[in-house]
Amino acid sequence: MKMLRITVILIFLGAVGYWYWTTTPEYSIRQVKAAVKNHDLVAFQKYVDMDSVASGIVDDLLTTPMRSVLGPGIFGQWIMAGVVGILKQPLVAGVKQDMERFVVTGQLMPKDAERETGGDTSDQRFSLEVMDSRLGFRKHAFRRIDYAHKDGKICTLGLIFHNQVYNQDLLLEVKMQDYGGYWRIVQISNFPKLTARLVELQASGIPEKVTSPDGKEVAPQTRL
Repeated sequence: MKMLRITVILIFLGAVGYWYWTTTPEYSIRQVKAAVKNHDLVAFQKYVDMDSVASGIVDDLLTTPMRSVLGPGIFGQWIMAGVVGILKQPLVAGVKQDMERFVVTGQLMPKDAERETGGDTSDQRFSLEVMDSRLGFRKHAFRRIDYAHKDGKICTLGLIFHNQVYNQDLLLEVKMQDYGGYWRIVQISNFPKLTARLVELQASGIPEKVTSPDGKEVAPQTRL
């Protein structure tokens, strides 16, 4: 009987512990990763406020520091055009659409559009595909959660990603909000700083040898 009571208590404590884990920001981040891997848009939308994240990205892109980091040229001209002549909401809607497409298909641009342009997006609307072709966002592998700073219903998490082109670990900081039982990403907090670092790495050149996240030496990839 005593052994049975101990077993019941252990099962109960294990269930409580697991339930608590599912209510943490760290668990929600794992669910975001799983949603992208499984192309599960419904799960992704549960743990990511896509409207808020897309709006934040556009706000960051339209700031003077970001225009300075990204420099002149077609991409810079688009951002300037966004400041003077394009409403914010269409840009936000476009970024959100790109996010949805990436989760569902693994692609940032429709295949038909890629065939029509030959992979060149320089004359297309602003998109995450353009950002990726400029900075290589998809050449990163998630490594770990570096920190979690909670303040009431807001939590700031530092996520470490390994840049497979330049063999560098980079920090992506996200802000999450408690939605009662689960957390949602509502903002990429350090998007301008991350972009500046990628531009800096791009200017420094591709190393002769790089190391994959599992420690193996691989040939450097040239796209970034």
